[in-house]
Amino acid sequence: MTEIPTHALLITGFVTVMMVVVEYLNVLSSGQWQRRLSQQRWGQHLYAALLGAIPGCLGAFAITTMSSHGIVTLGVLVTTMIATTGDASFVILTVVPRQALLIFAILLLVSVGVGLLIDVFWRHRKNQSSLACKGLRAHNKYSCVI
Repeated sequence: MTEIPTHALLITGFVTVMMVVVEYLNVLSSGQWQRRLSQQRWGQHLYAALLGAIPGCLGAFAITTMSSHGIVTLGVLVTTMIATTGDASFVILTVVPRQALLIFAILLLVSVGVGLLIDVFWRHRKNQSSLACKGLRAHNKYSCVI
């Protein structure tokens, strides 16, 4: 029973760190990567599918953070969630590695297709930015030192 709070805190901490990393990258690049990514619709979907295909949940958390700030579209978020197998991908890769690669490739193709369709149909609805915050802020007067 004590494992549940421990796992909940671990997952919450991981999500928080992921969100901070995305914010830090935005400040470090003075918003350049955010502008480039938001201008390339096809590139967003491919990037999101590849991040989703990475074993684990890192890519899904990163794209979710970008979606909550309005950097990527709803279709891009859906692309990531379809392509993501999460932590189960470690088991799948261990048990059936050849079939796992086929499954990941199929998920990647399907996710990009569905994400693009959602963006096409969603475009006719209200402005997508009304669902999210108004982007990530780059505080130009501060500089990041690595």
